[in-house]
Amino acid sequence: MFRTKGSDVDIIVTGYNHPYYIEPPKPCTFYDPPTDPDAASDSESLAVRIFSRMAYEKKPTHFPADEWIVRASLAILERKKPDFGVILLAQMDDAQHGLGAIGSLAEFKEKWHLFTGTVDESRYNPDVWKGPIVDAVRDVDIQFGRLIDGLRKIPYYRDATIILYSDHGHRTHRDTLLQHFDPRLNTNPLDVLGEAGFLTRREQKGMDILLYTATSFGMAHFRRKTIEARMERAQEAKRILQSHCVRDKFTGAQVSPWHVLDMREMKSGVPGVCSPGELFHPLFGTNNRRGMPHWPDLFIFMKDGWQLPITSKMVHNIGAELPRFLPTTYIFYGGHGAPDTDDIVIAIGGAGIPKGKIISDPQFRRNHRISDIAATVSAQYGLGLRGLTAGKDRSTDM
Repeated sequence: MFRTKGSDVDIIVTGYNHPYYIEPPKPCTFYDPPTDPDAASDSESLAVRIFSRMAYEKKPTHFPADEWIVRASLAILERKKPDFGVILLAQMDDAQHGLGAIGSLAEFKEKWHLFTGTVDESRYNPDVWKGPIVDAVRDVDIQFGRLIDGLRKIPYYRDATIILYSDHGHRTHRDTLLQHFDPRLNTNPLDVLGEAGFLTRREQKGMDILLYTATSFGMAHFRRKTIEARMERAQEAKRILQSHCVRDKFTGAQVSPWHVLDMREMKSGVPGVCSPGELFHPLFGTNNRRGMPHWPDLFIFMKDGWQLPITSKMVHNIGAELPRFLPTTYIFYGGHGAPDTDDIVIAIGGAGIPKGKIISDPQFRRNHRISDIAATVSAQYGLGLRGLTAGKDRSTDM
């Protein structure tokens, strides 16, 4: 998107592609970052240690640590002095996928392990321990502080407007390893539809259906001659999925692990899941033409930490060298995409912006979206936005 002609983006930097005066990123252990004062005595579960080493440490160019991102950013800002920049500190997201989430301290309880002693273990997932996650999050905080300190030492940026925002929250997934083996915990939509006799022979072979799932979010596309036939097929699939239940280990009850939304609900909205029109595109929503994007016929959002298996196409994005085809598998210890991870933080600082003003009332949370950021920033710089704009200018809130 940014490499296309006319994007007006002058400099693109990644772990793979960076100026000659910046050293390549080196392997970093997110659960024992260099800023961790007691790394030698910390304990991590074997499962998350293996995941982190296979996914993150072997691919530092794909998953550079925030320390490298801050160092590279400051070097470029010092030399090039761009008027506008976006810096992605990805460690908060990467680390919690591999270590589990730290959304609530009440999630953890003390437990004794034979080789490690007492640890704070997640009640949702026995392989998720609090200590490693706290160390990773603390390091993010430290690196962001380095970035702000470095910016303010560059005269060109002393009065710069700085916006810190997150794109989503995180939560710990339930029993990542156990989900592979216990049929009572099966949250694979293809299995559920197959066992119900729903799939046609072509769909069983992976034709006429595309199911794209990972962590807390999924979507289903059906290939049919008309949009009406697609919606009819989706309705039947939705009925089957909504009737599927899994066993809740805390209560022993059978519960539905997901919200399943069809196109009608994407338009009208579902309380507690999405607002009207939030998940529907007016151009592509009812499109059924070949060669053009098709909107999903179903959206799937997980409830209460349940995890969707990751599909073969999605798993390759973690940067590990894997076979071209993989069966669906549960791989993450933390995830996002469901309604219970849609809280974000936005903080703005700079010349003319009052300090210490906090807006967190429920009315504000209901009426504001992450897409408002683009409209607000554009207004601050006196820029107009072309085309369909979902966000609104919230300058008056500042």
